[in-house]
Amino acid sequence: MSDTRRMPETDSLLTPAEVAQMFRVDPKTVTRWAQAGKLESIRTLGGHRRYRETEVRALLTGTPAGKENAEEAPVPLGVPVHELWPGTRTDSARKLLAHLQGAGVATVRDLTACSAGMLDDYGLRPAQIDHVRLVLARKGLTLSGEILGKVA
Repeated sequence: MSDTRRMPETDSLLTPAEVAQMFRVDPKTVTRWAQAGKLESIRTLGGHRRYRETEVRALLTGTPAGKENAEEAPVPLGVPVHELWPGTRTDSARKLLAHLQGAGVATVRDLTACSAGMLDDYGLRPAQIDHVRLVLARKGLTLSGEILGKVA
């Protein structure tokens, strides 16, 4: 006699490393987001964090439902790159954005896919590249191939 009851369908769970790869950040950054309440985590019986795939994908594409303050969530990679410089922009920030947009860098995802060498090829000066690194680091993101350290 077989049991015909079915287990309810559950959302796939992702490890911190899988989430980090999706956001292009270090796994420790994902853990800090969970500790800060910016990303909901589930603990396994062994005490390891896991993240719901649907929630993570929602963060990648836009602000998740139920979050009133978008600043509390990690930056969605699909938002326009100019969202990294909100409010009043200086002339230097406008020039930097013009360089990026002229090179086809339209979203945060496009920017995090760029390496420092690519930004140099796009005509950004070393000081501008460092500024981009700083802005990304404050959001817990990096340029492609770089590792996030402590941010001042």
